[in-house]
Amino acid sequence: MQADIPSVVIVGHAGSGKTTLCRALVARSGRAALHFSELPAASMLTPNTEDERVVYDTLLGRGVATPDAIVVVVDALQFQQQLYLVSQVIDLRLPVVVALTMRDRAARLGSAIEHTQLGGLLGVDVIPVHPEQGEGVDDLKRAVEQALGADPAGRQLHWRPSMGLADAYNHLDQSWVHKHLHLHTGARLIEGLRLISSPRAVEDYLAHPAHGALVRTLEEVRSRLEARKENWTLTEVLQRHNWAAQVAGQVVTKVVPDRLSDRLMLRFRRAPAWMGWASIGLAAVLMAFVALYFLQR
Repeated sequence: MQADIPSVVIVGHAGSGKTTLCRALVARSGRAALHFSELPAASMLTPNTEDERVVYDTLLGRGVATPDAIVVVVDALQFQQQLYLVSQVIDLRLPVVVALTMRDRAARLGSAIEHTQLGGLLGVDVIPVHPEQGEGVDDLKRAVEQALGADPAGRQLHWRPSMGLADAYNHLDQSWVHKHLHLHTGARLIEGLRLISSPRAVEDYLAHPAHGALVRTLEEVRSRLEARKENWTLTEVLQRHNWAAQVAGQVVTKVVPDRLSDRLMLRFRRAPAWMGWASIGLAAVLMAFVALYFLQR
């Protein structure tokens, strides 16, 4: 890859369609001025496995070049759950575009996502895509090109961390992270929050000359959170999930599926559990009567 060609990485959950999308983007790029590559599957920016470590280090620019832009793929069937990763990627303050997949399958289950409204809430372009058919791929490429020309450095956090968590992060950043880690602003935020919430994150810095200072600073900021009645292992997770639920409540709407079979299935899924079991029992009884009738003939 030439040095002057922007590097665009594609991230997302397993099964979100990112592999198919990456192939479609590469196939349509040809000799275009963008280089697309796919990262391993990840549900959040937490380096607990080897694949997650690759994703984490690449997006934060730890030991590798920071990508010029990120496409985060979101499965419409798992929309709210996957917003957690979206929030973390946007917090990196790099050029970001969201690719929304599986919209047709979500519609069959009675839900639609207002992607334009979602883009306004996130502050990034949200492009519906159907990569198997090539739909939306060119629009996604254009959105990435536009994102590369924007300056996301001043992007604000959408999930609104509590005052306690914000104070804890700011103290850690000023006392240790900013002094000792060569990371850009968004990467410092993600790494700082990980250090606060993960008991094992500090192990990454056992060989660091300022390891002792890091341990002491973490003990201090965690004590501050505990004094505010906040669980330092869960506070960020809960606040991001609360934000995701609020966003989903604003952009997810109910729709009536086009096909009769889908409408009937949707009615069955939305019915109370006892009605479902009653329907199954009634069907079993009818089948038994039919079988008995033919056996007696």
